[in-house]
Amino acid sequence: MEFIGHDVSRIVYLTNIVRAEGSTYLPELAQLVIQRYSFLKFPNADDLQKDTQAFAVGKFDGVQINELNVYGDGIIVSGRCSTQRLEAFIKDLFDVVRAVGYSESDIFEPEMYFESSIVVRARTDLAISFGPPPRTTSLIQDALAKQTGANYLPFSTHFETDLHGPKTRRRPVRFTLERRTGTPFDKHVFYSQAPIRTEEHLALLEQIETLGG
Repeated sequence: MEFIGHDVSRIVYLTNIVRAEGSTYLPELAQLVIQRYSFLKFPNADDLQKDTQAFAVGKFDGVQINELNVYGDGIIVSGRCSTQRLEAFIKDLFDVVRAVGYSESDIFEPEMYFESSIVVRARTDLAISFGPPPRTTSLIQDALAKQTGANYLPFSTHFETDLHGPKTRRRPVRFTLERRTGTPFDKHVFYSQAPIRTEEHLALLEQIETLGG
């Protein structure tokens, strides 16, 4: 399997921070974040009075941080990079926050949710490996070909959690494996998203490729 590149990955980190002395002067904290990560878009004075703040187009460790959204119960950070880079960014960001007197509350256990998104080229057609049984595939292909004259192939597969299943504060994203839109099917280029770290994600796709022959 050939790794082609990253799509936009995200980490949602749910946690609560407290400061015994009271809230710090938010404009100063915002400036620390803006200067450290070179954000080109950042909250103004009015935004700092709201429940959420958004920063965008920053950089960390040689990659662009697309967005950093700050909420009362955590953050969401995204970038066209590995989740490992995003994890390192979060650790660095919380070092900044701790330096001005904040600490993470133990009222709620912190929860981290990964959304790894990558593009790969496989040796074989992974979509067919995940497709319906051959007889079902032929049935669908024949019915559609009679009307359209076109050859249809499986395009994508999804694994989803039951809405009432996870006992967590946020529902994990689905696992997706689909042909990369705009690329010929015979090139075997796929987009995939998974609720795991990028390194684990790529290893999973490599195992799928091996099972598919």
